[in-house]
Amino acid sequence: MDCPHCRVKMRPQLMGEALVEVQLCPACRGAWLDKGKVLHFVPKPRELLQALSDGLLAPQPSSLVCPRCQESTLTEGGLVREDVRVGLCGRCGGLWLAAGTLKRLVDAQLPTTATTPPSAPTRVD
Repeated sequence: MDCPHCRVKMRPQLMGEALVEVQLCPACRGAWLDKGKVLHFVPKPRELLQALSDGLLAPQPSSLVCPRCQESTLTEGGLVREDVRVGLCGRCGGLWLAAGTLKRLVDAQLPTTATTPPSAPTRVD
């Protein structure tokens, strides 16, 4: 399978606790995940499944061709947040993640801890 970004032959690699096979590009470090495989990597898979069902945020046509189908072009858009950009194949449901996108996707699902400055001590007279 060739990388949709740089056309270099991708290599299968087992990743994550579940040892899920993903295709990694040795040149651009992007990753191809077949339909549903991304759910094994995120802390809230049900929320991500719903986000995928709802569709990408700000979707745009892409010139990238699906490495699995070889017949469909990917749609690029945000997943969970607009700044977490992925390529989605409308035919097979696979996802193209540029280098670092999987980490951004996981980080987007982690709870944020609000940091409030400590309050000043109350003076009692």
